[in-house]
Amino acid sequence: MIHFTVSGTAVPAIRGFANQIRMAMNNELEADAIVVIDQAHRIHRHITRTGNLNRATRYQMDKRNTAVKFYIADQRANYGKYVHDGTRYWRPDPFLFNAVRRNARRIYADMTRRVRSLIRKYKLGPV
Repeated sequence: MIHFTVSGTAVPAIRGFANQIRMAMNNELEADAIVVIDQAHRIHRHITRTGNLNRATRYQMDKRNTAVKFYIADQRANYGKYVHDGTRYWRPDPFLFNAVRRNARRIYADMTRRVRSLIRKYKLGPV
């Protein structure tokens, strides 16, 4: 008779790996979001007079889904959506969208680098 014994130690290790991946990606994404907001503050076409539009440009992390939302807070600068999207008489200045687009490759590269380092750390495959 042949007996097989399967160790239950792999399941906690994989669970730990999944938690580490989520935490690492959230940390990396938040660091990249700060860079995006900083670039949106510095690189734009509109004239900054009071700084309200810069202070209204924000991000919100969704750590459960590993996502970030960029937005312009209406309470601080209710005209922000008109500056960003334009109107019939005002040319759009999509400064926030452009900052995200400029950093998309770097964000992807940062996430890939972090995941590969965790795969090496947990010895789950050649990377």
